Amino acid sequence: MVLVIGFPIAVIITWAFELTPEGLKPTETSERADSIRPMAAGDYALIALLVLVLGIASFQVLNKGAAPAPLAANAEPATRTQPTPSAASIAVLPFADLSPDGDQEYFSDGIAEEILNVLVRVDDLDVTSRTSAFQFKGREIGLPQIAAELNVRFILEGSVRRAGDTVRITAQLIDAVGDRHLWSQTYDRPLSAQNLFAIQDEISNAIVSQIGAVLGIAPATAISVPVTTNDLDAYDLFLQARPMFQARGQLDEVDLLLERATTLDPDYADAWAMRAVLQTLLVSYGYSERTRAEIGALADEYAARALAMDPRNSLALTALAEMEFATAWEAHEPVDWQGVLDMYTEALAADPRNATALLWRGLVRSEMGYLQESLADFESCLALEPLYAPCLLDKASVLSGLGRDDEAMAVLLRNLDEGIGRITYFDLAVLARRGERALFEAITNDADMLQGWRHHGDLYDAYRHPESDHTALVLDILSFVGADSSELGIGSGVRTAARIPDLIAGLRGSSIQPNFSGFWLEPRSGYLQNELFEGIARDTGLLEYWQTHGFPPRCRAEGVDGFSCD
Repeated sequence: MVLVIGFPIAVIITWAFELTPEGLKPTETSERADSIRPMAAGDYALIALLVLVLGIASFQVLNKGAAPAPLAANAEPATRTQPTPSAASIAVLPFADLSPDGDQEYFSDGIAEEILNVLVRVDDLDVTSRTSAFQFKGREIGLPQIAAELNVRFILEGSVRRAGDTVRITAQLIDAVGDRHLWSQTYDRPLSAQNLFAIQDEISNAIVSQIGAVLGIAPATAISVPVTTNDLDAYDLFLQARPMFQARGQLDEVDLLLERATTLDPDYADAWAMRAVLQTLLVSYGYSERTRAEIGALADEYAARALAMDPRNSLALTALAEMEFATAWEAHEPVDWQGVLDMYTEALAADPRNATALLWRGLVRSEMGYLQESLADFESCLALEPLYAPCLLDKASVLSGLGRDDEAMAVLLRNLDEGIGRITYFDLAVLARRGERALFEAITNDADMLQGWRHHGDLYDAYRHPESDHTALVLDILSFVGADSSELGIGSGVRTAARIPDLIAGLRGSSIQPNFSGFWLEPRSGYLQNELFEGIARDTGLLEYWQTHGFPPRCRAEGVDGFSCD
């Protein structure tokens, strides 16, 4: 702008004045002979440079506001249009821990989550998921920005100070429109389970009332928070266990915490239900060497304890459905497929926000070959909990099975962007088909894979060419990890080689049964044509289910009682 404004001034001065050894003189009074030397090549270069700079500046000014160049097909736009939040939308942020020793973070987070769980049951109130709201924990971001990123109008924040036999809980409600403080309250009470539930009750009712007043609508029926336990220590142990259970980490510690909680309060339905679901996770994540039959018996016992006190406990119903399916499936015994699906549906009727039920029903449907229906469950799970790692990872796997590799890769990369899950759970088949050799071999060199093995390039080639026989490669991997096929089957509990069954199950020459939906995912398509798969489909009643309810897209009836799959 300085160049543009100064240019006409410079033109006037150079027209009216002459530069001489004595300085500037009016052009009319100076003799040509008195003027500075004739212009040299350098002067012309300087003028050309000034003209170029002036041209660039002028171009930018004249093109200010012009449309940007089109984005590449796979590029992300720099900014996105932010949708308008629904009027009655709220996010509950994790409460700050103000306890003297700063060691009660699990407790303050737990109180915030308990309030969130109450609010989600309020009709017409749109509550952001825990995983979305809790991602801002410890980040120095203003509330208006958080509200904009979460696309909500209202924010609830607070703090918890627990000291000795007392507790102080402070909560405040913010309207992001104008960053207005609507309501706040401090609760000083003797520390007891009953008082904690009463405070949750009061906060939840106050929030609903305040939002109703802002929007000019009558508040709903008063909220009543159920008292799930009268034992403060049992409640404290449950709050410690829950975040680790949700993150699928330190599950052995979770088991100990829940065992202590149910010992202190044998009538604690929520703790029994979580213990029931936990049993299958202990084996799946390599924390237990119990057989499926052993953990199935425990899960059934714990779920029955929960349902005896709370017949509609969604998590307990989820555990029963999972064990009904997994125990029979892995033993190649008849599965009541329709009954399992119905149990998951019942669990979701009791709690439509049960992400675990959606996840596991999606996995069962993928085992059955109905990948589109499975994908729908994972997407419903992510609509409730957008950052729920298991649903994101399994969505990527099903997209891979549907041949939608670009979408699968986008989901996996999003996981890295968001810091969700582990890279070892990337779908290796997608990486191989896309030629991502460096990333493929970086994963297979992980400690839970084949760190120290010498033939990662051969494994990459095997994934690139699944149609070939890879018996020798499979035997070499089994020899390296020091196990045979029976020791690496599902539920083997081999912690030191946790990912090996998934890694080699789909290679031709392997007799290991793949984990979840492995039959249907590349490069495992060859598995669908071998005799082992045909026997499993018959023994588990899957073929009978297909014959009654319809075959999945990749399979069809053959003759009187046969079938074939692509």
